[in-house]
Amino acid sequence: MQFTAEMIAGVLQGDVVGNPQAAVHTFAKIEEGHEGALSFLANPKYEQYLYTTASSIVIVNRSFEPSQPVPTTMIKVDDAYGCFAKLLEFYVANKPRKKGISERASIDSTAQLGEGCYVGDFAVIEAGAVIEAGAKIYPQCYVGDNVKIGAKTTLYAGVKIYEYTPGFVHAKVFTSDDCKAVVGTINLDYRSLYHHYECAAYMYKTDCIADIGTDHALVPVYLIENGLFSHAYACDVGELPLKSENRELCI
Repeated sequence: MQFTAEMIAGVLQGDVVGNPQAAVHTFAKIEEGHEGALSFLANPKYEQYLYTTASSIVIVNRSFEPSQPVPTTMIKVDDAYGCFAKLLEFYVANKPRKKGISERASIDSTAQLGEGCYVGDFAVIEAGAVIEAGAKIYPQCYVGDNVKIGAKTTLYAGVKIYEYTPGFVHAKVFTSDDCKAVVGTINLDYRSLYHHYECAAYMYKTDCIADIGTDHALVPVYLIENGLFSHAYACDVGELPLKSENRELCI
């Protein structure tokens, strides 16, 4: 898919500064830009890259005023970061959908595949695995015994998912404002986020946030009583924290 600056500005209600016919077909970081790529500039510390980037189009905040000549086409919008995220979602939603089950995939007879799943070449799905509707399993993925892959989940080529067995998990979890949570392996530092490319899932206003930190009992009670979530599961609740709440907790 290819889009011009004029088309993108129309979608984002932005203003084109430069060539309205500049075209893009992919995304790139502004410091790694190349011809045909769309980038964005929201953090002032990356401004230096705007003057050297090879990206064909860069989305910037409407208030931004360059201090040097800009070699690329800019689209000025109210929120550069938010608009770029919106375009990413649009791009992913409109990509051609992979369909069908490859004859070269190895799928155990006891595995369950939901409607509309895609399984690529040389993917392996073991006994008892459940692949829910609309999931996409790209080539050379491995889905272990009794693993469950949720609906519309995508496993990109080479991903391996195993059934969890009790042991040490080097996971990082935090919640904030009773409506946001991060679960994954990252520390909030350069090494985790950029150097090692570790991963985490960011959750916003989803019911599962109520399940995080339930060992203190206060969390699910507070969230449910304030109508922030419809339900929560509290397990392995410590006796003292539960008594300190002195409330009825429905499990």
